Amino acid sequence: MKPVTTFEYGVLHFDKNIQLPEKDRIPSRYHDRLEKLNKKNDAKYYTIYSDRIKFKQYVGLLQVGDLSIEVLPKIDKDDDKTKWRHVLIDMLRMCSKIKIDSMSFANQKLENSSLFEIFIRNFLEEVKMLIREGLNKKYRKTDDNINFYRGKLLVNNQIKYNHLHKERFYCEFNTFDYDNKMNQIIKRALDILLKMNISASLQDTLKSIILDLPEISSKKITKSDFDNLVFDRAGEKYKEAISLAKLIILNYQPDGTGQENTLAIFFNMNELFEEYIFRILRRYTDLNPKFKEPRRFCEFNELDKRGIRSDIYIESRNTVIDTKWKLLKNDSVKEIASSDLMQMYTYSKFFNCNRSILLYPDENETKN
Repeated sequence: MKPVTTFEYGVLHFDKNIQLPEKDRIPSRYHDRLEKLNKKNDAKYYTIYSDRIKFKQYVGLLQVGDLSIEVLPKIDKDDDKTKWRHVLIDMLRMCSKIKIDSMSFANQKLENSSLFEIFIRNFLEEVKMLIREGLNKKYRKTDDNINFYRGKLLVNNQIKYNHLHKERFYCEFNTFDYDNKMNQIIKRALDILLKMNISASLQDTLKSIILDLPEISSKKITKSDFDNLVFDRAGEKYKEAISLAKLIILNYQPDGTGQENTLAIFFNMNELFEEYIFRILRRYTDLNPKFKEPRRFCEFNELDKRGIRSDIYIESRNTVIDTKWKLLKNDSVKEIASSDLMQMYTYSKFFNCNRSILLYPDENETKN
């Protein structure tokens, strides 16, 4: 089934309404699965009705069985999907969500590839690089019933299992192999992709990579596993692959039948634009931007304490920058929402800033 593309705040109709163009319709058989996914995510990414699905301010990809939906950013009336896919890929690359170094890749592949394929290909390339460079080995404690004495004898297990086999030893010992947490994370993400509906070429690449992997046990991976990871000098090369694996593993939701496994990877466009501007300023200027720590703004009671945090703070100029992912029509100051102006006034007074800046995307820049 061909990927379906829409935009943030866009609407897709279920195919009960055959009068609509095919590009704006999705099969009705996916309604229940999408509704179940929506409830599990507290209706965070979209609102679903009996006849349609309306997306919110999140962009990214949604795979349900053989249905692939990509949601792209858009702030004007231009419906050029390739252009907006380029915009999103550029933002994700700048924010280190994905790593695409070759502009030739971008130019040749973005035209005919969905965001889902680009994301998966990017992960597989990172894993191939790790295999070429050599996966890390680490020492780990293990216990086993073996034919020779090694490490520490586990007396209770020895009595339990070997009272009739004096030639065996139940020991605890250190093993130096590939079966460590980082490699287990990579393998878990690869195993998930095997269950997803991806193109034949990506399937071939995926299977080839799995064949090249050394023996690594299959483990259940949770958020705490990622939180507890420590990237030492030897583990630095894993950072990109682990970052992508985290998105795959934590956003994967298996279906009981195995026919409609779901992978939903979304990014809040307001937050993504904020981080994009932050990284642009940090990389290309000497302003040394920071995310200002939240400060208590008001307190209603012991349980209801509210804080305030500006988007970006330039300490050297005592300036607050607040990013807004929306277009000002005709670049007119009159189009600025009163709520945005009041927000900046609050920042100025509360943080005692010399200057407050509202930063909007430039329509002309997105066309280049």
